[in-house]
Amino acid sequence: MIAFNVNLRGDLGAARAIASVIRERDGGFPGVRALGLDLPRAGLVQVSMNVEDWEAAALHLLLATIEREAATRSAEVIGSELGGRMPGGAAAAAAGAALRIDGFDASRVLELRLLEVDS
Repeated sequence: MIAFNVNLRGDLGAARAIASVIRERDGGFPGVRALGLDLPRAGLVQVSMNVEDWEAAALHLLLATIEREAATRSAEVIGSELGGRMPGGAAAAAAGAALRIDGFDASRVLELRLLEVDS
């Protein structure tokens, strides 16, 4: 499981509506639990997620959906947080998508490939 949070400049209603769009229970991404939270000390709101299967709900696709939904609600993504660790494959998938590398996967990451060879 990956704990992934996206911080927004906007109101709590927007964060809650976005959480509803992306969580599995309401028809969103498989294996995603999400809540809209208020972060009053920071002056922000947050879409807080637990992603149970990053291959079915890739972090970069979640972020893109949140950005798109935020724009329709007069909100703006200003950053994200990772609670704990994430699998190397999830990081590789996000990097490949961000760089628009066709066919990119964890086998193309040197350190991950070396770990596979050593095992």
